[in-house]
Amino acid sequence: MDCRRFLSRLWKWGVVALAGATVWTSWELLRPTGGQVSGPIATVPLDTIPSESVLEVPTIRGYLTEVDGTTVSLNWKCPHLGCKVPWCESSGQFECPCHGSVFNRAGE
Repeated sequence: MDCRRFLSRLWKWGVVALAGATVWTSWELLRPTGGQVSGPIATVPLDTIPSESVLEVPTIRGYLTEVDGTTVSLNWKCPHLGCKVPWCESSGQFECPCHGSVFNRAGE
């Protein structure tokens, strides 16, 4: 195989690899949002929502809590890397296992 044919094939495989990487990394934006709902969801009675802790609700993929008399719904997905951020009872904060960020009950 001569140099010209080798470089031509190398460029073609490079373009294919780049296109594959583009689709692979864009899948989060392109995939259907199956399972997600919009609008009101019947979850729990308001009087069962804790004011000093959080209540995990799998149907909304998040948490419910009460902050300053207002019911707050928080998504359990980390805004940085997308992993699930669990509530830590001992520290009273959300602690991300992926990169160590911490969030209060208001999501800040």
